[in-house]
This record gives sequence, C-alpha cells and structure tokens, in this order.
Amino acid sequence: MKKVLIITTHFAPDRHVGAKRSTKFAKFLPECGWQPVVLTKEVTCYHGIDETLNEDLPPDLPIYRVREWHPFRAGIRGKKTSLKNVGTAELDRPTTRGWISRGMGLFDSVLFYDYPWLLPAFFTGLRLLRQQKISLIFSTSPNPEAHLIALWLRIVTGRAWVADFRDPWTALHNFYKPGHLKRAVDILCEKAIVATADHITAISHILSRNLNKLQDSQKKDKVSVIYNGYDGEDFEETDHNQFRSQPFTITYLGTWGSGRSPEPFLRALGRLLVIHPTLKDRIVVNFVGEVKFDPEMQKHIEQVISEENLDGVVKMIPFLPFRKGLDLLRQGDVSLLVVSPYHSRIGCLSSKLFEYLYAGKPILALALSESEEAQIICKAGAGQVVVPDDITAISRKIEEMYRAFQSGDALCDVDFCGIKKYERRRQTYELAAIFDSLTAMRRTPKADIRPA
Repeated sequence: MKKVLIITTHFAPDRHVGAKRSTKFAKFLPECGWQPVVLTKEVTCYHGIDETLNEDLPPDLPIYRVREWHPFRAGIRGKKTSLKNVGTAELDRPTTRGWISRGMGLFDSVLFYDYPWLLPAFFTGLRLLRQQKISLIFSTSPNPEAHLIALWLRIVTGRAWVADFRDPWTALHNFYKPGHLKRAVDILCEKAIVATADHITAISHILSRNLNKLQDSQKKDKVSVIYNGYDGEDFEETDHNQFRSQPFTITYLGTWGSGRSPEPFLRALGRLLVIHPTLKDRIVVNFVGEVKFDPEMQKHIEQVISEENLDGVVKMIPFLPFRKGLDLLRQGDVSLLVVSPYHSRIGCLSSKLFEYLYAGKPILALALSESEEAQIICKAGAGQVVVPDDITAISRKIEEMYRAFQSGDALCDVDFCGIKKYERRRQTYELAAIFDSLTAMRRTPKADIRPA
C-alpha cells in the first residue's frame, strides 16, 4: 500500500469544522490503496476538543503531533521579575522582555498565525519522508502554514504534492484586512504554492476558478473540485424517519461570526410572531454552536433576541459532540442555513450543507440565488432559498413552512440518488485517483535514488 503524508493544522479530535475533511480522507483512503501518515498540531493547540471524532480514525493510523516552537517566548522563560519597589524610570526603560514582546508582535503581524509550528513540522515531515516510503504529500488549508511546509518539503525531496484549499486565502484579505506587508507576503506565498503544487483541489467551483487565475495558462487542468460532503455512518445511530417534532423546530448547526449573523432571521421571526402571537408557543429555534472569536456579536445576538421578544423561542446551545448535533438536526423540521454573500462570492462553501442534505429535512437557506449553495439546494430539491437581508421574505417563508408542517404537507423532496456524489467515501476515491495519476506519471523522487 502506498503512503501519503497528510499535513493539516486541524485534525481529530479538533472540533474545528476544517478537521472533518482531513479526518474523513484519512478514514477512507486505506480503502483506495493509500496509507495516510498524518502530520498535525498537538491536541493542546486546538480551540476545542470533540473526542467522538476519534471514532472515525483507523486504530493503526500513524499520527505525528508536533509541538510549536516559540522563539521569542523561549527568551522570556526563566526568572520572573517582581514589579514591587520598581521606580518609574526603570519601568520606562526598554527591557529585554519588552523587545521580545515587540518581536512577537512583529512576527504575528507580518508572518502567519501558526508560524511557531512551521519549522518543527517541516523537520518532522522531512524525517518521515526520508525514513518511510511515502510517495506523495497532501496538504490542506486553512491554516495556510500546512501548504508552506508542503512547499518546502516538495522543493527539498521532489515528492509529488497535492494542495487542498478548503477556503480562499488572499481573497479573504478584504474581510480580515491584514497590514500591507502581511498582505504582500500572503500573495507571494499563495502564488508560489499554486505554481509549485502538482495538483490542487478546491471545495467549490468559484474557488477553483479563482485559483486557476493564479496559474500559468498551460496548467489550467490541474485544479479539481472535491466538495465537502457527508458520511452516512455518522447518521447510523438514528432512524431516518423516526422523528416528528412538536412544536415546529428550526435547527442551525455551526458557528456565528466572520460575516455570518442570525440577525435577519431573528428579525423576521420576531415580525412573524408579532403578526401571529399564538405561534410563539408552537415554534422553537435551536442554534447549536458558538459565536467564534467575536464577543461583540455574542452580545448583539442576545440583544436582538431580547428586542424581538424571542426568549424561550430561541435556544442557544454552545456545543454538542458532532453526532449529537446531527441527532438534534434530524429531530427538527427545518434546517437553517445562513450564507454570507461576500464569502459565497469568493468561493467559500458551507460544509454543513451536505449533512443538511443527507439529514433529509427541508433547508431554509438565507443565500443569494446565484450562490453555489443555492444551486446545490435547488438541484437536489432540498428546500427554499431566500435573499439573506429580505426580512419580509424570510418571515413569509417561515410562516409558509410552518403552515405546510401543520397540514402534513411535504416540505421538500430530496433527490437522495443525486446527492450520493457528495458522500465522503466517493470523494475520497476521487482524491485517491488524483494521487494514483500523479505517482504513475512521476519517477522515483531524486532523494531516494541510490548509486548502483
């Protein structure tokens, strides 16, 4: 069995949504004749842990978790200095600790979020490539540090390399607004990665087209679209038709923040309940997930819920293990999808959409009609799409879906045969076919050639 080195900053049991793609690839690649070797971060570096995600991992999967190395923080270890009885002049004087802090700030603003992981992961990856018969490198981002490590390994060892983009990189600059120097560094690195990788995979057609623009015109066929998807085994613990909730329940899975806000939906629901106050005891909304890195949005959501008199209607559930969340999704009557227009235009594609499709519940999507999410939903017959900021249209659609629920009418007719192409196993086979074609075309890497 051929081996592939998977480089990723997010991997099980990290509960970050990006961990699921690489974890599912690692789960199914052995079926395709490829043994994954995973290079990732220490568990202590993850924002949150979901131990149930480890159930997807083969028991013999080799995982190398690399500790970050903080060059500046290493300089401030040792004896602590007390501030007691320190004069003003001494406090104003530049100190070694102060210069170190400035250096850390410079690195954070100019380089990358995970820069302390770059060198340790590179040297670990180099050792693995030299000690084990690894045929190919597969890196997936975000975070882009995974691609930088793969780039260096590709240059040093000559191994074939597939770079996977789960989100845009520099296209997000207009949203996150980095400094001029960091923007320039990011653009330079992205171009080098796209030019050097032997093949590129992307999670949407828009992202694929944007990455193609960064390439030489003679290499336009080296970008493939492999969507995020669903794994039917995640749903095996629940019966597909078991649930019929009462009252009418709308469920949202995922985080808020980064341009994605529930405010238009909450305003629309509040308007509906003003017009039809008797519905307040007949509708429940479950928001499963946190407001990520945005305390102001957390306060704002709570304020909107209060202003619209939705206390007791909207339930904020900070975190559930992945499969518990899917259980709650299937217990609901409608799955809510909120798509940021800006992120949709640059190629982001919500990963939860595919679990929504397989769950079989009608989807209420607040999205632009031309978005890739809207096209997938409409083609699958999986729900309704409403302009994200049209409060009146959203309110009308909630009422329409509630009335259909009350009368027992079908709210959607999902084409389950059509959505099979989004199954994680099938997508992994597509990825493995790319691996096979690359290794078949390439000679033995120069680093492995030995004199006769």
